[in-house]
Amino acid sequence: MISRERAELEGMPVSSPDPETPTLERLARAEFEEFAAYVAGETFGYIVGGESSDPVDSCFGFYGLEYCRESARESAEYAAGERARLRALPWLPTFGNRKGGGDAG
Repeated sequence: MISRERAELEGMPVSSPDPETPTLERLARAEFEEFAAYVAGETFGYIVGGESSDPVDSCFGFYGLEYCRESARESAEYAAGERARLRALPWLPTFGNRKGGGDAG
């Protein structure tokens, strides 16, 4: 937790009417809300599935459902973009990847 003295040293105002300005008050409120979620056991996680049943990405340990949903959405959008990018790549033959490890002869 940041102290009032540390906030003043770093130039962080205690309060501000501008909702976008980081302030000591907003930081303390966010830290309290995160701690309250921890104590209440309100932790969340997500799994992003691919075209098959295998997961593409997953992450757990979020405090707050909205933050978890936001991260899951970003991960799913990234995975969808990667699939499209990979489909657009030209097919190139690979050699030496056959069972037995030998080259085609």
